[in-house]
Amino acid sequence: MRIAGPCASQHPPGQGILENVYDARAAAGRIVVAQLSGAVSRHSGWKAELTEQELAAAVAELQEITGGRPDGPALMAEVAGVRIGTHAGIPLEEDKAAAEARILVAAGADVSLIDDWARVGAGRAAQPRHPPAGGGLFAPGHPARPRTRPPEAPFPA
Repeated sequence: MRIAGPCASQHPPGQGILENVYDARAAAGRIVVAQLSGAVSRHSGWKAELTEQELAAAVAELQEITGGRPDGPALMAEVAGVRIGTHAGIPLEEDKAAAEARILVAAGADVSLIDDWARVGAGRAAQPRHPPAGGGLFAPGHPARPRTRPPEAPFPA
């Protein structure tokens, strides 16, 4: 643990804002995964294959996102595998996921990890969808909570 934040120097030791360093590293990895996911989706579009120039531009951007991180190939493999696993069996989306995986492999994704991440993605896709936490949709058999509207206020004259 370390004291972090803009006001860290204003607090005596032990009374500052605490931040778990391990969580910060994990959050940074999740941000890179999100950036990789968006970039590869944007570059692949719905094309089966990219031209050499398009592939070179995609590879350059993906490598720039990972920024030479030692876990960059593993993060690219995570994106490729999860996409393959979550879109397996869905005709057009399965082809798009395969095209995105090819781009990520060209950018340096660790091929040995893709199958493991594909199983993770398939597991995520198999999980049932849950209604939003705030209400609105209810599980079958759940009594819908009554909704009341405030009394109508008369319009000003």
